[in-house]
Amino acid sequence: MFVSSGSGGLDVPTFLLFDNDADLDGIANDQDNCLFVANTAQVDADGDGAGDICDLCPGFDDNLDCNSNGVPDGCEPDCNSNAVPDECDLTAGTSQDCNLNTIPDECDIAAGTSPDCDGDGLANDCVTCNDPEDCDDCNSATTDGCFRNRCIRLAACSVNFVPGDMDGDGDLDLDDFAIMSLCFSGPDGVIPQSCPFGGGAGLP
Repeated sequence: MFVSSGSGGLDVPTFLLFDNDADLDGIANDQDNCLFVANTAQVDADGDGAGDICDLCPGFDDNLDCNSNGVPDGCEPDCNSNAVPDECDLTAGTSQDCNLNTIPDECDIAAGTSPDCDGDGLANDCVTCNDPEDCDDCNSATTDGCFRNRCIRLAACSVNFVPGDMDGDGDLDLDDFAIMSLCFSGPDGVIPQSCPFGGGAGLP
């Protein structure tokens, strides 16, 4: 576009930028739901303010991004289907990830990748040893127990685990004391290799 200086001639060209319609679709920028992609129809099926033709996450609200990673929440992994991305569940503490695989524990359990034999909602690979059931290894041939914050596996028996019953016969006697002495007599809490429950690991 040439602009005259008023002396009757045309001076050097002057370019004027008309930026009210960036994508030239006939819709003004302040009303256009796809600012840089022409979409005269302005269709927005999910009503999130982003036109279908440039919608990052069709069917979900593009404006929701709880972890601020540029990916709308609706298109993030959500294994428990609570409409919150797994990462945000873990950050908020809504879900736990005791084995640190970035997947909420309840999803590991539901998928069978981390069994929960006693049904307490705690995956077996994340035992806390708060009670004997936390050590359940899903093997009916063993009685599982918890001793000094350590899971132990005892021989099969028909009675419930009794704390201190090292041989799994349902009572506390000198046999149990003998096993306990064998397993916990090492220096500085080191378990001897001759211990029937495995050796070498230090005790808390």
